[in-house]
Amino acid sequence: RNMGETRSAAVKGLRLVFIVQILYVVSVVLVCLTALGPVVTILYVATDVISLALTAVGLSVAMRADSGYRVALFFALSVLVCDILTAITGSWIFLLLRAISLILSYMGMAYVCDTTTRLCKGEREVAKLEESARKLYLGCTAIAVLCQGLSMVTALSDMGGFMNLVSRFLQAVGTIYYIYFLHVGRDKLIR
Repeated sequence: RNMGETRSAAVKGLRLVFIVQILYVVSVVLVCLTALGPVVTILYVATDVISLALTAVGLSVAMRADSGYRVALFFALSVLVCDILTAITGSWIFLLLRAISLILSYMGMAYVCDTTTRLCKGEREVAKLEESARKLYLGCTAIAVLCQGLSMVTALSDMGGFMNLVSRFLQAVGTIYYIYFLHVGRDKLIR
């Protein structure tokens, strides 16, 4: 396989991952509105599951370019399973699965960033952006996991809904920067 075909597969897969990350940010807005009723809750869950499934599709296309995307696909599918289980469980199991999902999501993002940067061979802008994206996403993930953990503390259980919203908001912040990385990385691969 020549470099052009490899880059083309990565570009096609990353394009879908890019679009899906925007959909994920929309799902975060919907989770903030779930108090408005069951229809919004159903929309949120559907948007979340659809975005994870389409991420898997995008990564399955991109993995033709590099096996690093295959590892990212494994993490994306693991997040999908966790999120489906989260939707049907309650109490502390929900919070534990949510925390695991956040960590798995970070791992998948890290593999996408690493692989994309490697394929961009020597593009300083992409390498710097990758480092920033990973650090920001890791920081947001760590705080979000902490929020989930604090929600499990009985004394703070009344704040569980608020902590979940903070967690989702922080994930959206990390995701927005990740979207920017995907945009720049994909553009560099096109050239």
